[in-house]
Amino acid sequence: MTAEIDRPIEISIPPAPLPAIGEVMPRRLVTVLGEVGGTHARSHGHSRSFVCVLADATGELDLVFLGRLGVGGFDAGRRVEVSGTPFWQAGRLVMLNPIYTLLPPR
Repeated sequence: MTAEIDRPIEISIPPAPLPAIGEVMPRRLVTVLGEVGGTHARSHGHSRSFVCVLADATGELDLVFLGRLGVGGFDAGRRVEVSGTPFWQAGRLVMLNPIYTLLPPR
């Protein structure tokens, strides 16, 4: 009789679902998925920033990339996964310089 005690057990744990944008809590690190709703560049004196509105069915999140006037691949309708720490600014949820992954179209 052969003992199988030393054989490793493989366990597969599926990743937890990402929260909806409408469920995001400010000042807590989070990863969300949404679609680019629109973009624009803005300048304040010598400061520049690129703003992208990321949306899902539950809400919107402004992604602000400081020191940039554009970010390649951030086109309307593009799906993007972002990670960072959001905060409230002027009644909008904002995330500065998030880590992002551009995803293929559906």
